[in-house]
Amino acid sequence: MINPTRDIDVPFEESHLWAKLKRTIVCGREWVTKDEPRSRLIQVNAFDVTDEELLAHVKADYELIQHTIRTKGFGALSRSLCDFIEPGTKGKGHGSTTRAYYASKKLVGLILGLAA
Repeated sequence: MINPTRDIDVPFEESHLWAKLKRTIVCGREWVTKDEPRSRLIQVNAFDVTDEELLAHVKADYELIQHTIRTKGFGALSRSLCDFIEPGTKGKGHGSTTRAYYASKKLVGLILGLAA
């Protein structure tokens, strides 16, 4: 969850987001249909905490989220704001006032080694 009063002044290296990313494991599975009773696991990868370029991009997204809260308000956060970390609504959306950090498709692809 994004907590605007807590997260606005917390450096990325001390953030709840960074603590979670350091422990993130992504499981890629084969998706066939909505009705499938099970799926095949394709691969499992962890977030590479040693990739300095990727970390710089994620940190920049985090700082953009902070800047947006400071200058435009918490309600201005949207999934399209950043490249790697999406500050999207939590829950059903439409009228939701809470936000959470989500990994973008681009970030998940990089973690799984599917995107360059």
